[in-house]
Amino acid sequence: MIRVFIFSVLIAFSTAFAQLDVEWTEIYGGYHFDMIYDHIETADGGIAFTGYSVGEEGSGAWLGKTDANGELQWSQTHNFNADAPYSGRDYGYSLFEEDDGGFLIFG
Repeated sequence: MIRVFIFSVLIAFSTAFAQLDVEWTEIYGGYHFDMIYDHIETADGGIAFTGYSVGEEGSGAWLGKTDANGELQWSQTHNFNADAPYSGRDYGYSLFEEDDGGFLIFG
């Protein structure tokens, strides 16, 4: 059996003195296929991201949140059309943080 692992990577940079310095690098993802399409800095200094994930629990739009140091706080996969013939084809292409701390995903 051949297993393919594709992970998504976020790299945080600071631009102090017009020079890019890497603050942290982290790999997110799981067993099958995960792709980050968009990310934003959150009000608490962390990063939220959205994309697509295929995993053991199913596949669909992927939403995750890190703290300011890049540590994953939580990650969820949402299949909004579970009963549709194209089940698992939900992609998160962009996201926004709401005033109440929630997230709005567009896909």
